[in-house]
Amino acid sequence: MSAGPRPTREEVFEALFELLRTAEGFVTYSRRMADHSVIAPRLLPILILWELPEETDHSHRGTPRDYWNALIALIFQNESRPMNGDPTTAVAGATIINPLLDAVRTVLAPDDPTTNSLTLGGLVEWCRVEGMTDVETGDTHSAGVGWATLPIRILVP
Repeated sequence: MSAGPRPTREEVFEALFELLRTAEGFVTYSRRMADHSVIAPRLLPILILWELPEETDHSHRGTPRDYWNALIALIFQNESRPMNGDPTTAVAGATIINPLLDAVRTVLAPDDPTTNSLTLGGLVEWCRVEGMTDVETGDTHSAGVGWATLPIRILVP
């Protein structure tokens, strides 16, 4: 990590977004959160980076630690439908969302081999998926809409 001035929020989130834009399998990438019902099907699958509240930790000696949080939302539509009431005749939504999740996790690989951390090119101490990844395969949604959310936590110098 560089010893330069502290990065701005926009520098950090833009760097993360540009990295996420390299994840394969998406038609659209956005930093603006929207309800799936207002996203045109032609824009799916979509990857959305949504900034969340920040935290500052003063529990240790020295400079406080700032944590910036975000959520990566992946939304897709499975147009396959069961035939004659037989669910085995439709494509499982998991076969659509799993490769998208893998693509995102691949681009979030460490970029600093000495710390085994993703530092966004040295802007932050680390940026990582931290917490539960929530997945809805869309198999029970009437329009076949499925999604996943990955919680992102960033330690800012």
